[in-house]
Amino acid sequence: MRAAARWAALVALYLASRLVALTALPMFLDERIHLRWAFWLTQGRRLRLPFISGRGLSVWLLATVAPHADDPLWAGRLLTVAVGLVTMIACHRLALRASGDRRVADLTALFYIACPFTLFYDRMVLTDSFLACFTALTLLVSLRVATEPRTPTGLALGLVVALGILSKTTGLVLLAIPVLAVVLVGRDRARVIRPLLAAYAVAIAISAYPLWLFFRKTDELSSAMGVRDNETSFTGNAAANLRLAAEWLWTYWTPGLAALALVGLVAALRRRELARPSLLLAAVAVAPTVAFVAVSEIWYPRYLLFTTVPMLPLAAAGLVWIIDGLAGAARLGSGAAALAGAAALLAVLVPALRFDLALWTDPAQAPLSGLDRFQYVTGWPSGYGLRDSVAFLTRERARHPSGLLVVTPGPSTTASAVRLLSTRDPAIDVRYVDPAGSDTPATLARASGGRAVFIVVSRIEGTDLPPGWTTEVTPAFSSFKPDGAAADVVYRACPEAPCR
Repeated sequence: MRAAARWAALVALYLASRLVALTALPMFLDERIHLRWAFWLTQGRRLRLPFISGRGLSVWLLATVAPHADDPLWAGRLLTVAVGLVTMIACHRLALRASGDRRVADLTALFYIACPFTLFYDRMVLTDSFLACFTALTLLVSLRVATEPRTPTGLALGLVVALGILSKTTGLVLLAIPVLAVVLVGRDRARVIRPLLAAYAVAIAISAYPLWLFFRKTDELSSAMGVRDNETSFTGNAAANLRLAAEWLWTYWTPGLAALALVGLVAALRRRELARPSLLLAAVAVAPTVAFVAVSEIWYPRYLLFTTVPMLPLAAAGLVWIIDGLAGAARLGSGAAALAGAAALLAVLVPALRFDLALWTDPAQAPLSGLDRFQYVTGWPSGYGLRDSVAFLTRERARHPSGLLVVTPGPSTTASAVRLLSTRDPAIDVRYVDPAGSDTPATLARASGGRAVFIVVSRIEGTDLPPGWTTEVTPAFSSFKPDGAAADVVYRACPEAPCR
């Protein structure tokens, strides 16, 4: 197949995999936060906040598209899909440079498309896919600097490292990749000094101020890393984290791809010309995981997404080695060898495709890790239940031309989502009301200027309807999480009590 046809097929497969049912998973809490920040940026408010939180670049890019779209969530996820396409292409080029085998490169791109880890996060308004993208670019350009040292290439390397750091502060690990590439793959270490210095100068110059903001202002490090009193607590925490990391990677890489990556590394170590690039990929796949295992108190599977980038070329090389070995041992003709290769590929991808099918059709049924099931499906941060409540209020808005007043007496991600999604509708007002204050549903309804008043009580977040309000409201709608737990109860306020 010609190169143009191969690329057309890969891009078409990628876009189809990412765009089908793009919003099947409801809006997750952090997606809402990023979208809210993007709206603030377009309003000229809190411009440094994304950098203080260590997530500057992706939110600033999000601000260029999401606030101007009719569906901000869809627009934000579409931006992440576009970034994932760049990652897939960079992974293809990385595999080709590391292995010199077009088959390995093509399989790497195909594995990127099918891997549940990348599929899941290429379809969310989060920062992790941005970091994965710049990890792929950093590896690719680092290999070029190590083997063909030129100052312009070093400047480009510094830029992609800086953009990775600006995408997410954990991208600081990218600073180690250029030196590691030079040590493992460098051919002329004297010539590489100038491009390497140029790379670090650019990376530090661009990222220094955002990093200063982060380390000076943020409390995220203190919440993610704890201070341990003794070696026992450190060992226990590291052991627990190691079990989590193994569970997460086994789940999201799937057993087939994980096993193939190990086979690919072993096979590469037997060939001198492939050993060093493969060791670089293995180091970038493993070392960040070890670092997270050692220091993290609170962390999530998505923190390891960027380690998938170096894993996939190793997995592709492993499959090619197996196919070539089987073809040689059985002395198969070209047609039979191709058929055997297709069968091996299908066997490897079956677990991934089963996972993918659930993500496309019903994400609540996908075999997510326990922590992610809580975050994205059953727990209070998930958008299940929230989406139904927002849809109900949207229908009510269509029935009330004068508008809505949406009130919550306690924590409510649903109320926050309504505020975000109704930014361009001045007839919708969302506010928190202190249940111990003078405002009650009846007084709010009388003073609403003809707007319908709804009270959102987020049961999943521990909020209850204040006892004194029960005679001033009537139940209007209830929503639930996929496991049947109550999410929200929405009440309609009556201008006169008791409600009739």
